[in-house]
Amino acid sequence: MEKISVKALAKVNLTLEITDLLPNGYHRLDTVFQALELADILDMEKAASTSLEITDGIGSGFQVGAGADNLVLRAHSLLEQETARELGCRFKLRKFIPAGGGLGGGSADAAAALKGLNELYELRLPYERLHSLAASLGADVAFGLLEGTARGTGRGEILEVLPSPHFLKDLTVILLIPEFGLSTPLVYKAWDALPEAERRPARGSSQKLTEVLTASEDGKQNIIREFCRCLSNDLYPAAESLAPSLSVCHKALAEFGAQKVLLCGSGSTLFALAETQRAEKRRRDLKALAELQRYGKVLFTKFSLK
Repeated sequence: MEKISVKALAKVNLTLEITDLLPNGYHRLDTVFQALELADILDMEKAASTSLEITDGIGSGFQVGAGADNLVLRAHSLLEQETARELGCRFKLRKFIPAGGGLGGGSADAAAALKGLNELYELRLPYERLHSLAASLGADVAFGLLEGTARGTGRGEILEVLPSPHFLKDLTVILLIPEFGLSTPLVYKAWDALPEAERRPARGSSQKLTEVLTASEDGKQNIIREFCRCLSNDLYPAAESLAPSLSVCHKALAEFGAQKVLLCGSGSTLFALAETQRAEKRRRDLKALAELQRYGKVLFTKFSLK
């Protein structure tokens, strides 16, 4: 095999609860990850030396650097160290996931690099070994190896695979990407600075959502409503404190006709859920769509189920 192409799926956090601080200073999380069909494409070809070329497929406005600190190249370097081999590769990354918005695009790209190099060079590294490498790069990278639906604890890197029930196919995900980004470290720092009453600490949302996802769908007529009721993100007040206009974007997305609006990870992207028939009707309402687009780029996608 001389070349390979790998999809790198975006993700959202259906729940994101901060439960404690870890000894290393990181926040202890209880979160449910969900992969989306929205994806970057990472083309990989064996080469005498390693290079990375990036093209912006959607004109997102957020630039992604192709230097050594890019997560694709960091994943490549880590795998070379792990295997004590030179793994020369010409990477061509086609970006469709907006950067800097909490959708985990860079992390998904790194996971795609690990998976792709493992196959391209026939390294035959087991999942457990790849997971260890991915987790050292970040919790979202570890999830990028799994995709589908998973519950993450610790920093988010300790993963439990969850089922992706059939009813998730009936939902459309509407993404609103504002013109401003948010720094993940600054959002967590802002959360630390919030008064205790405003932190909205963990309320067991991840456990409740896990129970909904693992329960039988038989006889549950209101399962989508029950599912949406479990969704939450503890970081929203912190993100809003840094970017007050986020509340205006949140309101605009809710008025577009969604059942639930949430922050993607640490932001700044917001996502909303709507039953597909209703979402398509709103998508064809050009006046309503244009009104929503005043607040940022709007994308429609679906959950990627296993």
